[in-house]
Amino acid sequence: MKPQGKHIAFISPRHILLSIFLVFTLSACGGGDSNSAGQPGNAPSAKAASGGNGPATPGASVIYVSPSGNDAATGDKTTPKATLAAAVASAVQANIKEVVVEDGTHYLTQPLLLGPSASGIFIHADNGAHPVISGARPLTGLTWTVYKGNIMQAGVSGAAFDQLFVNGAAQVRARYPNYQSGTGIVFNGFSDQATITTRSNNWKNPAGGYLHSMISTAHWSDQNQLILGVTTSAGLNLGSRVGNNRMEQATDTSTEYVENIFEELDAPGEWFYNAATSTLYFYPPTGVDLKSARFEGSAIENLINIRGTEASPAQNIHIDGLNFTATNYTFMKTTEPLLRSDWTIYRSGAILTEGASNIEISNNVFQGLGGNAIFVSGYNRNINIHANEIYNIGASAIAFVGRPDAVRSSTAANAVPPMNYNAAANYASLDMVQGPKSDNYPSVSIASDNLIHDIGTKEKQVAGVEISMSSKITVQHNSIYNTPRAGINIGDGTWGGHLIANNDVFNTVLETGDHGAFNAWGRDRYWSPNSSAMKSEMTSNPTIWNLDAEYQTVIQNNRFRCDRGWDIDFDDGTSNYLVQNNVLLSESIPRSGGLNGGLKFREGFNRIGSNNIILNNGFYPQVWFANSNDIFQNNVVMAAHNNQNISGLGKTVNNSLFMTTGDQAASQKISPGSWETASAVGNPLFTNPTTGDYSVPNNSPAVAIGFKSFATDNTQFGVQTAALKAKALTPALPALDYTGSTTSTSTSDQTTWLGASIVSITTVAQQSAAGLPTVQGVQLVSVPSGSVAATLGLQTGDAITKSVAGGKNLPVNTVSDLLSACAAAGSSGPLTLTIYRNQQPQTLTLNIYNDTWTGITYTSGWKYSSNRNHVSGDYNFDVHYAVTSGDSATITFTGTGITVLGPRDAGAAATATAMLDGISTSSINVPAGTAYTPLQAMIALPNLSKGSHTLTITKGSGSYLQIDAVVINP
Repeated sequence: MKPQGKHIAFISPRHILLSIFLVFTLSACGGGDSNSAGQPGNAPSAKAASGGNGPATPGASVIYVSPSGNDAATGDKTTPKATLAAAVASAVQANIKEVVVEDGTHYLTQPLLLGPSASGIFIHADNGAHPVISGARPLTGLTWTVYKGNIMQAGVSGAAFDQLFVNGAAQVRARYPNYQSGTGIVFNGFSDQATITTRSNNWKNPAGGYLHSMISTAHWSDQNQLILGVTTSAGLNLGSRVGNNRMEQATDTSTEYVENIFEELDAPGEWFYNAATSTLYFYPPTGVDLKSARFEGSAIENLINIRGTEASPAQNIHIDGLNFTATNYTFMKTTEPLLRSDWTIYRSGAILTEGASNIEISNNVFQGLGGNAIFVSGYNRNINIHANEIYNIGASAIAFVGRPDAVRSSTAANAVPPMNYNAAANYASLDMVQGPKSDNYPSVSIASDNLIHDIGTKEKQVAGVEISMSSKITVQHNSIYNTPRAGINIGDGTWGGHLIANNDVFNTVLETGDHGAFNAWGRDRYWSPNSSAMKSEMTSNPTIWNLDAEYQTVIQNNRFRCDRGWDIDFDDGTSNYLVQNNVLLSESIPRSGGLNGGLKFREGFNRIGSNNIILNNGFYPQVWFANSNDIFQNNVVMAAHNNQNISGLGKTVNNSLFMTTGDQAASQKISPGSWETASAVGNPLFTNPTTGDYSVPNNSPAVAIGFKSFATDNTQFGVQTAALKAKALTPALPALDYTGSTTSTSTSDQTTWLGASIVSITTVAQQSAAGLPTVQGVQLVSVPSGSVAATLGLQTGDAITKSVAGGKNLPVNTVSDLLSACAAAGSSGPLTLTIYRNQQPQTLTLNIYNDTWTGITYTSGWKYSSNRNHVSGDYNFDVHYAVTSGDSATITFTGTGITVLGPRDAGAAATATAMLDGISTSSINVPAGTAYTPLQAMIALPNLSKGSHTLTITKGSGSYLQIDAVVINP
């Protein structure tokens, strides 16, 4: 028997840096809300489950429970209870603080409720025992007969189930395409919607099946839909999309699969349950003896519910040494948005805590679950989750998630925080009080020394550890790998103060894209999807980013590797972070535009990246605010900085060690005279990179730029418990490439168009910055104020992906495509573009008309110059020009204004006269330029009456008069 546990000693694992976790008694005040299931209400009493429970032995200090016991028994070692509910009820009734769980499978028909009356209880496995706590029900008395071929059938009474276990192993619900085993296979096999629709012609009754798809071709995550039937047009009749908070993104119909379809039962291990006839169909795998095999079907989704209120918390409860398994899937219930992050969640798990304090969950195994393993919801203090192994589960491993009623947003009556990416901040009524509105969130809690792997088997927007609407959470010494999305995710800035330390996180983002081993968002009170409005507000109120992210979050001494995204990804709005002493492992330098590691700082404030080792990669600053106050210094990088759309330059970007002078020069060029003025170039002389020892000697050039060595061997990262460490995998260490990312053969098609600087989108970094579904399009690197591009409504950071020109839909994948679209518009008129702005597609019509437009007629003396040098910057690289005085051009247009554009050339001044609707309106003076300057306004006539007009321009003096294009105000 394990030692008695009337009082829980919360012993922090080694290297815990926050002494706050040594305090385990907090005064509680306030109250909780009472809503529907899953909401905190009156705390349940363990006595409610007592039923015909027999009394405990007088004077006993321990209650035993065994599947072979009897609930009418006293509960001592020789006469144990049969069910956990009865054991806990007897313990509470007799004020006994220890429940010992014996070997065997303990089937739960409903969650075990531990309320305030169960406070102080210690539930644990007996010495040497490995008891299983199962959410399944045994499927007994099965009589198997042949249905067809290798498919067997048997009648099964009772409730339906969505997971089937045979001899403890999960089987595959009938699906198309068939299940492919292996790590990193998207959906374990996928097809496309057209193929699935064709196959649906052979489905007799698919209602009750599910269609799973990826969102956007960038695979920002998955979505799930219930199949309601087949439409009359032979397509699928589908229910609403659930599972993600970015449903404005289109479905990627090329990446889908269906399950729970009877006609797709065609492979060993597949099964289908017909609830209408209570019939189980099963294709037994090789080696399964149906006569002796143990069959179980999942029955419930939550196994232990620790629940109280803030005023009366469930507290001092310890759960240790148990194996939790076989809960129902919850993917269709994952509908609650987590503020404006990309996540939706379902507040449930094998263990769910709410209204609790001083809870310890240790040395358990969580596997074969349909949803989350451990969910810490709403008010919680001092929750200690350590030394657990969590694997083969449908959703997230550990989640700390507060309630939205704790989040401030607006001073308006009945204000609720925005819950979707597209919800703009209401700056006029912004609540300016810093911090939370209530205590209804997790705080001062820890997840440490947990082995987490192979999660998200059903849902893909998941994490090894998820944090949202919480404060002062420590995530330390965890090993996290084989995840479809992030290993660790922080969904928002509310309210910071977290410590992420000594974790080993790798093999992440295996089934999705544009994410990181560590990912964070910060779409907090200050943030808006309208970038222009947000930048304006931040100029007026530069400290409001701190209203929610009030405490600095520290990420230190971790080892991250992500071969399909960033190692550390600070996405929209992420603020108030210190990132130091981390090792970021990249497989290779991403010269071909791919993405496999590095450190990304997207828009946000007060981020410090210092003393990190970024192997085979570098730093990715994106979309910075002018007053971001960001710092990047004293880091070892093996690639040039890769900036995207930054208008601000931060506080300090300096003292980096580069591998090549080319990388150094490219990084300095981002902000000449400011960035990397004190940087250095050289081999850092790592002690033994083949074993992961990246310390440097005193004569390393890294020391000269202020870098300080820190321990990087395997003992520093991941789980520390010996049994878990023996099981845990570690990341592959990359071969180091000291040749840098900038080469003499590097090319770019960056050019000037309409006065703006544009370049083709060829890298995942550019794609991510613009929020594009694919790596293609044209990025507007800069749009100077007053340029023609700005006049036409284009902005810096816009990405052009499509066009309508000359009545044709034309893709814009490259700069060359855009220029071809302009040429295609040619004589027909304006150019309509699809652009991405603030990560959202929109349509913009450029009412610019080339000099070849049919609305312009020229007298015979005018000449035409085409195929001009692209460096000229002329629209469509052509102009019409007149050399003879008296030659005229007449423009017939409909609108409220017109601007005629032409170049200014060195030594080529000209004059002209203009008549609008037959009336002389002004004289035109085109001065000579000091150099050739395209797209200059020779005449602008705004504020005209709406309707048809005729403008005639007649050349006067000068060498020649040139017309390149006209802009018409509609």
